[in-house]
Amino acid sequence: MTTDSGPQELLHLREKARPQALLSDDERIAIIQEGSWINLAASKNVISKLEILLKAPRITKPPCLLLIGDPDSGKSSIFERFLNLHLPDRDPDSSVSCSPVILINCPDGRDRGAIYVRILTALFARFKPADKPEVLREQVIRLFNTLQVRMLLIDELHDALGGTVAEQNALRKAIKDLTNVTKVNIAAAGIDTARTFFAVDEQMTSRFRHTIELPKWKADDELGQLLATLEQRIPLRKPSGLKEPAMLTEILRRSEGNLGDICDLVQEAAISAIKDPKKPEMIDVARIRTLDWTSPSSRRNFQKRPVRSA
Repeated sequence: MTTDSGPQELLHLREKARPQALLSDDERIAIIQEGSWINLAASKNVISKLEILLKAPRITKPPCLLLIGDPDSGKSSIFERFLNLHLPDRDPDSSVSCSPVILINCPDGRDRGAIYVRILTALFARFKPADKPEVLREQVIRLFNTLQVRMLLIDELHDALGGTVAEQNALRKAIKDLTNVTKVNIAAAGIDTARTFFAVDEQMTSRFRHTIELPKWKADDELGQLLATLEQRIPLRKPSGLKEPAMLTEILRRSEGNLGDICDLVQEAAISAIKDPKKPEMIDVARIRTLDWTSPSSRRNFQKRPVRSA
């Protein structure tokens, strides 16, 4: 598609996005799908708390943090952002690198050695998956000490509830053992049910002194600022006015206040606008209202429906 858009017609975009708006449709769609980090108030608060934990002195019972939020509310993005802020320090003059932060997805607890396998994989370590959990544990401890690991991030903590009571107990003990032996701080994230995983162990509960809940979004100035930021970054050639009351209300209704759905909904609408040659390249209320989109509550209800055999 050719365009006559000039600099004056792209003032609704931030400076970086203006040349992007002149790219081909496929290139712009790829940019939209890639997305970008937005430094939101809730995210900054969590990262600030994580920074405090990372810098805390090593003590016998390291303080830990639990991050709670609905699915696709930004928990994983926050953990990934924090990890990217503390990537391994690969000193060319040293034979050993420093990896202050490790991020893993929580295993379901059915395999006693699964957590060690995930940690070793995150550390790009050579290991034998068939080794006994005790052997893998010793390797993890050695690497934590050698690489000066200070914090272990465990995402999707609620997955641990998929195991039996005995399996959950074994996983809890493995995590507690790692904190006792290596003095690493732990930050875990999950949906609301994740609270119960550590709640049955008083020792672990006492360590999770900080619980942060990511709130649902509502119709306020903060949501307006988020939508304005999204509009400035998405390379559409015409302004959409995403923060205007009617638009904001419709986006909030269809996303049900979920951060991930807000961003995904706007991205899908932007891609739809690029692909639609019959209308100006912008997002309007009608496009948001008629977009083929499944709400978060509908997706959850779909997951609960029983599967019937043919």
